[in-house]
Amino acid sequence: MAFAGQIALALLSGCMLALSLSGLDVFWLAWVAHVPLLVALHRAGRGRAFLIAAVAGVVEAAGILYWLPGAIHFMAGSYTLGFAFLIVHSLAWAVCFGGALCFGHWTVRGRAAPAARRKAMALRLAFIPALFVTFELLWSHAAIHVSSVFLPLIGYSQWSCPVLLQIAAYAGVYGLTFLVVFVNVAVTEAVLRISWKPVLPAAVLLLFCTAVGIIRLKTPNAAASGQMIRVAVLQANIEPWDKLDKTKGDILARRYLDLNRKAAVLDPGLVVWPEAAVPWPLEEGDDLVEAALDITRPAGSYHIVGAPCRTIKGREGFHNTAFLVAPDKRVIAVYHKVRMLSFIETPVRLPGASRALRLHPSTSAYVPATDSRVLPSPPATIGVNICNESFYADLTRRSVREGAELIVSMSNDGWLPASTAVRQHFGPNILRAVESGRDLVVANNVGISAIIDAYGRIAHRTKIRTETVFAGPVALRSGRTFYTRHGDTFAWLCTCLCAALAVVASRRPRNCRNH
Repeated sequence: MAFAGQIALALLSGCMLALSLSGLDVFWLAWVAHVPLLVALHRAGRGRAFLIAAVAGVVEAAGILYWLPGAIHFMAGSYTLGFAFLIVHSLAWAVCFGGALCFGHWTVRGRAAPAARRKAMALRLAFIPALFVTFELLWSHAAIHVSSVFLPLIGYSQWSCPVLLQIAAYAGVYGLTFLVVFVNVAVTEAVLRISWKPVLPAAVLLLFCTAVGIIRLKTPNAAASGQMIRVAVLQANIEPWDKLDKTKGDILARRYLDLNRKAAVLDPGLVVWPEAAVPWPLEEGDDLVEAALDITRPAGSYHIVGAPCRTIKGREGFHNTAFLVAPDKRVIAVYHKVRMLSFIETPVRLPGASRALRLHPSTSAYVPATDSRVLPSPPATIGVNICNESFYADLTRRSVREGAELIVSMSNDGWLPASTAVRQHFGPNILRAVESGRDLVVANNVGISAIIDAYGRIAHRTKIRTETVFAGPVALRSGRTFYTRHGDTFAWLCTCLCAALAVVASRRPRNCRNH
């Protein structure tokens, strides 16, 4: 195949991946999105394989994060800076993605001697999905330290398919990634061989996972305690700049008091506000929160309120905090955010820069916490994720291990101008619910807010950019899923498989590598 044709296939694959991970309801594209790329890589040399994969990667990343310049312009007033961030993120993803597939190409190539075609196909069916899982696992761990934006993992494309989502209770989002890529590899083999036989193992695995999902959805959850609480969610839909404008504080107060009046009618045991619902440091005796508690006092409602919190004496800055406030107006517990957004919440000093760069318009930087715990309360023991923490499965697992019976995810996506970006942020919450085996409540300032059960089924979901309040029952659960107990064991096994095959490939005779 000519190089131009291979690049065209890479471009097609990148576009399909971007669409499947865009948050739009085209999840089915993910099941064939890698096929053009894998076909293009089939006869490519190592150098060309890197370029082909990098082209697909940069198109995928740019297609997913196209909204980034608009968001940064909204915060910092600079499209130039926004496009610079988009280019850096896209190129970083492209280089790493290209390097991973080039490594895979080197490992698998030379194993397809005519006398061992079946073994070679079996190798590709096992190795390539494991390679994608390994790449996503390592990228996720690296992103904790160096990135401010998470590219959605392949498994997140399936967040609207409850039957297949049940795999996450055992293998996390990486189990879904493995399954999706496995099907892509099988379809690629079928296309290259012009035969339906390579699709058979993928069909068997897909049917098995579907059967497991159906059984799990229809089997009563023995981990549920039988207790239910009624939770109300406030979606204020207040523009971020209005929150920071002191002259418009009365707008914020009126909005939240009105929402609490509507919530009181729904008789909730717990009322959840969004992240940074109150833009000033919250302390006991706050007029707005006390007025809201007076409104919901007949229902005996506890409140979880998102607001800044002053750090301990001697340290500058604030924590991004969720306050648990009792009906008697006491703050009985707090959760401080652990994983901060670089350049947004915490400043970063770039090489050669005279001062650290921070894009968020508020005057004080946030400080990450190191010892945040679950919120204990009479209604339930509650684990909290704030904003981008919904991308980190290890934080949700820790909450469950500390006794969380319910997970609350608080965010403020008012800074994101595109609805697709909001959907990309919402999808991981569904995976966190299935992985942890906990009902999960999402409270977002502009939406999407929702109640999600422990199987990834959405009981209630709001529209984006609307002011609303809703309430619904959630189950309190105490058991642990396989994934909660053992974490990313499946993903690390895939990593070990890749490492072992790389060692074997490095020891092959030189003349075998060129077959």
